[in-house]
Amino acid sequence: MKTQFSDETNAIDPGDLRYPEGLEQLSVSGGPPPPRLYVRGIFPVRPVVAIVGRRSPGEEAANWAFELAKALAIDGWTIGSGGAEGIDTAAHRGALAAGEPTLVVTAGGLDQPPKHAETRAMFAEVLKKGGAIASVDRPGTPADNPRFLRRNTILAGIAFAVVAVELRQDRMQFGGTGHMTRQALAIGRTVMTLPHAPWSPGGKGAVYALRQGAVPVETIDDVRAVLATCVRRGRPRSTAAGHGQLPMAFGEPGLELGEDEEAVLAALRRGPGHVDEVCARTGLDAGAAQRALLICCAAGVVVEGPLGTYRAALRATA
Repeated sequence: MKTQFSDETNAIDPGDLRYPEGLEQLSVSGGPPPPRLYVRGIFPVRPVVAIVGRRSPGEEAANWAFELAKALAIDGWTIGSGGAEGIDTAAHRGALAAGEPTLVVTAGGLDQPPKHAETRAMFAEVLKKGGAIASVDRPGTPADNPRFLRRNTILAGIAFAVVAVELRQDRMQFGGTGHMTRQALAIGRTVMTLPHAPWSPGGKGAVYALRQGAVPVETIDDVRAVLATCVRRGRPRSTAAGHGQLPMAFGEPGLELGEDEEAVLAALRRGPGHVDEVCARTGLDAGAAQRALLICCAAGVVVEGPLGTYRAALRATA
């Protein structure tokens, strides 16, 4: 399921079924939940993994963020980030390369275009590919430094988990990624980071994050393992409060497929499709098809794609 918006700016308030329930927890970190969320595009319901980092990362770090985002998007996670240059852009681009939507949480009003032409082009592609751009700042509000810090807090609230690829620290002053990791840890989010030598770019920031409780990871499979552990401890909930728990694409251990589920999986191995196409291919009625799709998503063999389409997960097509 997705929450549909047009390219125009729309607003959702606390108490609305579309409002991200994770933002309700922001009071834990010292402030009330934001009164209103402004959105363009299709706001995701699948749980979000935020991939964040420095605006001027090393080439290897940017490539790693891209590949991580691509892999997790294929697994069924929504990739979220802040839309900035560097690691943020690599994360959004990775999700888009996987053919999956991505969520940009930005600062300032959504009618305020980004300064850089490349960022403006990426924002347009995010909307074109079924993703969303969100902000808590009303239209007409310029993006300034305090609003970028608030943006980090909002992204931390929406996210199920955070991966910090590189964290800047200059003269004991941490950048936006360090601020976000603190906020995420404060509200109980799982934060992962890649260890660095203290003298390397992002090294001192990584050491700080690890001391604060971040989980060290080295590979994409490490990130997958941490996410799987978090899901087993308590399945992630949908970003929208009214939709309850959402199955994840890497699957629940021991979940078996019945006859309807096998039929749905076989149908989607022939190609992606909406529910009505699944019904036509399998002969199932809409209710049975929806139930089978839900179980297949929970088992990790089907992934919900953009605009309400479903496809067989890569692992199910091997």
